[in-house]
Amino acid sequence: VIGDTVRRVNEKYGKNLSLDEITFDDKDVFDSMGNGDCTALFQLESGGMTKFMNQLQPSCLEDVMAGISMYRPGPMQFLDDFLKGKKNPDKVEYAHPLLKEVLEVTYGCIVYQEQVMQIAQKVAGYSFGGADIMRRGIAKKDLKKLEKQREIFLHGGILDGDKTKKYVPGAVANGMEESVANHLFEQILKFASYAFNKSHAAAYTFLTYQTAYLKCYYPTYLMVAVINNRITNSDELRHYVNYLRRQGVKIMAPDINRSKKVFSIEDGNVRYGLMGIKNVGEQAME
Repeated sequence: VIGDTVRRVNEKYGKNLSLDEITFDDKDVFDSMGNGDCTALFQLESGGMTKFMNQLQPSCLEDVMAGISMYRPGPMQFLDDFLKGKKNPDKVEYAHPLLKEVLEVTYGCIVYQEQVMQIAQKVAGYSFGGADIMRRGIAKKDLKKLEKQREIFLHGGILDGDKTKKYVPGAVANGMEESVANHLFEQILKFASYAFNKSHAAAYTFLTYQTAYLKCYYPTYLMVAVINNRITNSDELRHYVNYLRRQGVKIMAPDINRSKKVFSIEDGNVRYGLMGIKNVGEQAME
């Protein structure tokens, strides 16, 4: 869809638009994600996600990334905390100053697996490998192993499965009160079982932003590419065609002399493609 949109824009305007050259800090693009209309935006089209983006009013890639990661069963219970933090970042409370560096981008919520690992490293002195062992243990919800993890996180020790046999000093030895460290470990357990992989969310968000950029600046071209991508699905075809009509775009009827196989843009309007008509065989179209 993205490639088709860029190709059509370049053909029409004689441009050399390349999405590799766009910036990822365009306020108009972020405003378009938060305006309550996310039709055709990758990962944001559902009613619930559109509503969440409208509440969130994203202003950077980190906001979109976290939204994509949290709008799933499980982490949805933390959405209110996230929204409150976004609106009043100065009021977000951190159990320890070390946590601010890790959790500031997600307003105090543990959203990503990578954050769980960073906390283990910064607070308790885990190695990279040891932090990953902890992450996997939490993901599997093995209670016996988790109690061992708690003890090491608080008071130190050597992790089962750590081939380096590196001694972990623990949060208390690193200057954190035991009650605070225990509360933090409980928080990690609560969040981490739902934590998403940030690198995965980043790849999604990259595409989300590109579709939002194209919709912001070349809306009809993006919508035609979306329609052509779903042209054999009559329900989706109808949905997107009706959306264009509501946006004031004229949908011109199929014309034996003017229509192409797929939908096309003609004088700023959209010409119905022959493939969008039921039971018209490909040979007949040709």
